[in-house]
Amino acid sequence: MRALAGFIIRGRTQAVMVAAVCTVLSVLLAPLSYVGAAVIGLVALRKGAFEGLVVMAGASLAAGVLTLLVLGTAIPALALVVILWLPLWLLALLLRQTASQGLALAVAGLLGLAGIAAVHLAVDSPADWWREALEKMLVPAFEQQGVALDTANLEAAARIMTGLVVAVTVLGMMLSLFLARWWQGVLYRPGGFGEEFRALRLDRRVGVATLVAVLASLLAGDAMGELGLDVIMLAVVLYMIQGLAVAHALVASRGVSVGWLVGLYLLLFLLWPFAIYAILALGLVGFADSWLDFRARFGTS
Repeated sequence: MRALAGFIIRGRTQAVMVAAVCTVLSVLLAPLSYVGAAVIGLVALRKGAFEGLVVMAGASLAAGVLTLLVLGTAIPALALVVILWLPLWLLALLLRQTASQGLALAVAGLLGLAGIAAVHLAVDSPADWWREALEKMLVPAFEQQGVALDTANLEAAARIMTGLVVAVTVLGMMLSLFLARWWQGVLYRPGGFGEEFRALRLDRRVGVATLVAVLASLLAGDAMGELGLDVIMLAVVLYMIQGLAVAHALVASRGVSVGWLVGLYLLLFLLWPFAIYAILALGLVGFADSWLDFRARFGTS
C-alpha cells in the first residue's frame, strides 16, 4: 500500500489513472470505489484544494468515459463523484486544516443529516417509496425461485432504507478518508494516523441531537418517527467509529494483544448477523465515551 500511495502522489496523471480505474473496477468489486475516493482525499490532504479539484475533475472525466464504454452509461461514475468524491474532498480539506478526525466525522454526520432531510422533503413518504422500489426489484427475483415475499419483512425493510443508505454512505466516506490519511501518514509521518484516530471524539452536541432523535422516534407521529429512526441509524454509525477509536486507544495503552482488534474487525465485517450486535455495542461505547471519557479515566489520552 505504501508503494501505491507513493505512485498516486507522484503526479496528477498517476492519481487520475488510479482513481478512474478503481472507480470502473468497483462495478465488479464494490470496495474499490472507496480506494478511488481515497485517491482524491490523499491529493487534497497533501497538496491542497486546487490540486484535489484538478485530480477529481480529470478522474471524473476518465471514469465517465470508461464506464460509458463498458456499461453504456456514465451515470454510475457521475453519481459516485457527487455522492462520495465531492464530500470526501471537503472532509479532506477540513482534516488538513484541523488535524481533527472527530471534527471531520461530525461534519460527515451533518452531510448525512442533510441527505436524510433532502429525502424527506423530496418524498412524501420515504417508506412507501422504498417499498415500491423494493417490490420492483425483489418480487420478480423471489417469484423466479418460487418463493413468496413476506409483506411484513418488506415493510420493515422499507422503513429503514433511507437511514441505512445514508449511514452506509457516510461510513464509506469515513473509510475513504481514513485510508487517505493513513496513506499520508505512511509516506510522511509514520504513526501519525494512529495517534489521530485514537484521539477521535465527537462533540457532545452530537449526543444531544441523537437523544432528541430517539425521543422523536418514540413520541412523534409516523413522519417524525421515520425521520427520527433515520437519524438514529446515522448516529449509530458515527458512534461506532468513536467506539472503535476507544478500543484502539485501550489496546495501545494497555499493551493488549492486537489479536483482540483483529477479532473485532472480523466480527464486524464477516460474521453477519452477529456483526449487528457488535455495531450496536460499539455505538453505545462511543456514545457513553462522549460523556464519560473512558480514555481519560483509563489513562489513555
